[in-house]
Amino acid sequence: MPHLLADARLLENVDFLLSIGLLVVVILGGGIVLLWLDRWRKKQAAGKTKSVDALSAYRELYDRGELTRSEYETIRAQLAHQMREELDLALAARKKTKTKADGRRPSED
Repeated sequence: MPHLLADARLLENVDFLLSIGLLVVVILGGGIVLLWLDRWRKKQAAGKTKSVDALSAYRELYDRGELTRSEYETIRAQLAHQMREELDLALAARKKTKTKADGRRPSED
């Protein structure tokens, strides 16, 4: 009988170890997914504020007198054009995503 008892304990230990191993894999997998999502979120946020941040920085330089009015106006015009392009790209991407979700072509709107 002691031989059977030892086998039963071994099976319990194997089940326990498998359970612990599965738990570790799930926790590590969840951590990797969260890390990836955080990097993706930061990447998306960084791309959207690039021109706005630059314009704000140039405005501060102008307010401190480090840029002339004509220099600031030239920079502002260039950044305004860049921001319009970024906005158009973001709107096009959003429309494309919405179109895929709706299952319609853009001309069906």
